[in-house]
Amino acid sequence: MPHADPISLATGCFFLTVALLQRPEPSLLMHIDTLREALVRARDVGVYHVEAIAVLPDHLHGLFSLPPDAEAAEARWQRIKAAILQGLPGDADPRRPSAICQYQLREHAIRDPSDFQRLIDYIHFNPVKHALAARAADWPHSTFKLHLARGAYSADWQACAQVRAMNLE
Repeated sequence: MPHADPISLATGCFFLTVALLQRPEPSLLMHIDTLREALVRARDVGVYHVEAIAVLPDHLHGLFSLPPDAEAAEARWQRIKAAILQGLPGDADPRRPSAICQYQLREHAIRDPSDFQRLIDYIHFNPVKHALAARAADWPHSTFKLHLARGAYSADWQACAQVRAMNLE
């Protein structure tokens, strides 16, 4: 697994994409409860916050924040990634490629508040982008409804052109 870069460790915020090798195998949705439980277990051993997440049939995108503890940040980030892999079917050893999950998880350094918001928008727009829902509010496997309840979005929200053009698959 690649290590987080120094910018991500300094900000304590990480964007992650995990994709299945066997696209469009719907394994992620079939194992949504196991994936959720694995993330909760990882949080029990190291504090983190899920800023946004969307689980689609063949991949997921997540934005995670860690407390500003530079010494522990790398270890916590590795536990989050391991928990996601362990929540998936197939090989649960995060040090080896899984038969189902791509070995190289994509990470992105969060550089500033606008990048942070763009990534949250991208995560929530992703089910619409892949024609799985007409609106972000219609997709049940994301944090969009939590953000909607907090007033961050309206129910009929649509991503701006810049977010629509992003490709972080």
